Amino acid sequence: MTPFQVYFITRLDDIKELLGGVITTCLVLGTVGSIVLTGVYMTLVEPPRSSEDSIKLTKRMLKICSMILLPAALVLSVAGALLPSTKQMAAIVVIPSIVNNDHIQALPNKLLRLADDWIEELSPKTPKEETDE
Repeated sequence: MTPFQVYFITRLDDIKELLGGVITTCLVLGTVGSIVLTGVYMTLVEPPRSSEDSIKLTKRMLKICSMILLPAALVLSVAGALLPSTKQMAAIVVIPSIVNNDHIQALPNKLLRLADDWIEELSPKTPKEETDE
């Protein structure tokens, strides 16, 4: 494992928090921006002739802004959900290397044999077993 991988693993929680902040900021700025953009458009570019025109224009501007904001927020949300935490990534990296190690795989058999021998030595002998010996 390289030092960069170790550094990246330790930064995963911060990256997840950053993505959450970016999503929130995008949604807030996008909403405020669409309201301001609608107001500017309605006053400078095409003043509405009636309240019905004003409502239609507002809906159209909100639809345009939401077509941009919602997919971006969705992509960032999915990225944040799929990004593992530091503990999860450590488990992803460490557990396979431990499980696939030949020396560690040989340990359980040796330990089981040792435990069996130890239990056999400590277990009390029954009268039948003593006569067999």
